[in-house]
Amino acid sequence: MAKTNMKNPNSRYTANSKNREGASGRIYLASRKIPLTLLLSLTLPLTVCFFGPFETYCGNIGEFLFSLGDFFPLCIAFALAVSAVLFVILMLLDGVAYDITAAILVWLSVMAFAQRYYLNLGVNALVGDGVGVTEAGPMATVLNLVLWLVVGALVIAAAVLLKKKNIAPFFVSCAVVLIVVLATQTVGFAALSFSTDVYVPVTERVEEPVDGEETVGKEPSVLTFENLNELSGGRNVVFFLIDRFDVRYFEKLQKTEPEYLDGLGGFTFYNDYTSLYCRTYPAVASILTGKENDFSDTRLNYFKDIYTDGGYLRELHNNGYNVNVYTEKYYVYDDASYMSGYVDNISGVQGYTIDSNARLSTDMLRLSMSTCLPFTLKSMAGYLSTPDFNAHAVYESDLPEYNADMKDAYEYITQNEFVKVETRGQFSFIHLFGCHTPVKYNLNWEEADERERSDTTMALKQSLTIIYEYIEQMKSLGVYEDATIVITGDHPAAISDTKLIGQTGSSSDNGTRVTAMLFKRAGESGTELKTSTAQISQDQLWATIYESEGLTALKKGESFFDIPEGEDRVRRYLFEMSVSLGDERADEIVEYRITGSARVAANWEILKRTTIGKIYK
Repeated sequence: MAKTNMKNPNSRYTANSKNREGASGRIYLASRKIPLTLLLSLTLPLTVCFFGPFETYCGNIGEFLFSLGDFFPLCIAFALAVSAVLFVILMLLDGVAYDITAAILVWLSVMAFAQRYYLNLGVNALVGDGVGVTEAGPMATVLNLVLWLVVGALVIAAAVLLKKKNIAPFFVSCAVVLIVVLATQTVGFAALSFSTDVYVPVTERVEEPVDGEETVGKEPSVLTFENLNELSGGRNVVFFLIDRFDVRYFEKLQKTEPEYLDGLGGFTFYNDYTSLYCRTYPAVASILTGKENDFSDTRLNYFKDIYTDGGYLRELHNNGYNVNVYTEKYYVYDDASYMSGYVDNISGVQGYTIDSNARLSTDMLRLSMSTCLPFTLKSMAGYLSTPDFNAHAVYESDLPEYNADMKDAYEYITQNEFVKVETRGQFSFIHLFGCHTPVKYNLNWEEADERERSDTTMALKQSLTIIYEYIEQMKSLGVYEDATIVITGDHPAAISDTKLIGQTGSSSDNGTRVTAMLFKRAGESGTELKTSTAQISQDQLWATIYESEGLTALKKGESFFDIPEGEDRVRRYLFEMSVSLGDERADEIVEYRITGSARVAANWEILKRTTIGKIYK
């Protein structure tokens, strides 16, 4: 009767297997490794490369302008390829090398799973700035890293210490843990498969009813580059919107490199201007139409209501102006056909193509990886923002669809001859990606490196470069002096989407939210940049445009010119605060009253807080 080897009792393999000799014995021993090795090689790749991209897509399905099939097959292929490589490596290992490698894979699999589902407190999943960006404080970041290291040390130590003892229970436990990790994610995968339209192509997907009408697909009409190189021989209003144009960014450039502002002759810099909202949605739409969003309805219904009415844009059109709006889908509009009749740069589309399925898949994998990494390592996945994903979906129209990409705008303005149209007046609203991070390009319009991606000063310089090119074209056609020009932001820097104003105050940000505003009144040019401390807001913006253009009959309320410096004013600010309750969203609109200078944190007072559920719905 065979006896157990007492030097290594109850090892992973039975006594009979130890007594087998030759090739058949090695095959037998290898076969005993296969079940556990399969689990080890599959769990981590599936967590990061299969379940992660799938759940990310389902969780943000309303934000994406592309279909699951545009990226998921490559994610599956990558997950299987990595699994195959790990399987081969593990099968070639034996003894201590196998044990430690197995322990490391168990550790990484469990912690990647735990990080995504339980430890990513305060991490952006997919919003305007960098995805995967965390607002966790230093203590939370350190504790998160310590937890990873402690778990890793315990798992590896267990594998080493039990090597000379009965190690079978340890590996059985590991197998059970991996099965639980895979099973939990499989259940979530099945639930999302049945509860979302994830398998329906985006162009065939039925959106939420808009005023009782179902809207199929995401491609009815888009805003294009058409007329961007046209100026009126009569009246011109040019509105440059630099996304996230915080007053601090402008004042930093004004202090450190004032020569960059030499092209702003005739402008007045208002250093105490407040926009109404803190995010691109619904900030830009409210600027264009004057219509606020109470967030009681869906994004689609809000867009349909405000653009069917038209607000300020329709008023301009009805008073002798061609109206052109250059901005992006999703955050500002969904279907440009609602603007028909008063906006001139609209085109229908015939579908879309993906510029690179490989790059889109890579970006989705990077996002998934960022959710699985500890706070201190999330930057390893790189920096992405929501528009980076949707930029891969190129919607096909008769004319190129406009996007807020800085390089595209610069190339269009510099490569197309500007012409003067001797007809109606001209209003052009030009939305630039601006000071949002991550910054995509350096000042030579090459891809920004890691250090440059957070350089908001460089991003502002790029924005001004584009604006100066446009202004030079206006001067060459002799229409600059008589034009009304606005340079402002839709909102200031976020500082924090999860903390109330005043809770983030420091010597550098003071906890306040102030947007930069530069305004050139018709008839002014050549003078140096002036500065005003008048306490103004978005409420007076269109009255100021109308007064500058001589449209006094349309002017409602005060303009910037009516508000003296030194006079304390009362203004409103609607802070969209992200709030998570587990898997649910309990986002809030926090309404502030600002009495006096908005640059002083003590002047900000909360009036009310309203829970709205999801901001993007």
